[in-house]
Amino acid sequence: MLAVGCASSDSSKPEAKPAPRDSFPVDSRASFRVDAHGGIEWAVIDGSSWHTRLRDDGNHNPPKNWPQLIDGIVTRPSENRAVFVSDQIPGRLVFTPASVAVWPCL
Repeated sequence: MLAVGCASSDSSKPEAKPAPRDSFPVDSRASFRVDAHGGIEWAVIDGSSWHTRLRDDGNHNPPKNWPQLIDGIVTRPSENRAVFVSDQIPGRLVFTPASVAVWPCL
């Protein structure tokens, strides 16, 4: 787990909080960005790979009319489930932990 903190001794500056990619306990809710390059199938949540049902155009691109970068909200209702919603795409993406990740491109 990666924790990010403010290096300054100025106490008036807020401390940076870990991102959902780094630390995301159960019952958390946060802004999140899904990268649709290569189709939508994988995300890094809580420091590890998570998987959702592949959504692509058949050529490892995002579905038609979906942006490459999708901004929304991710929640973690349980240890093995994270739910992403965005007004930029229809429906929601439900992610589960993946023991083996096969990313289509790096």
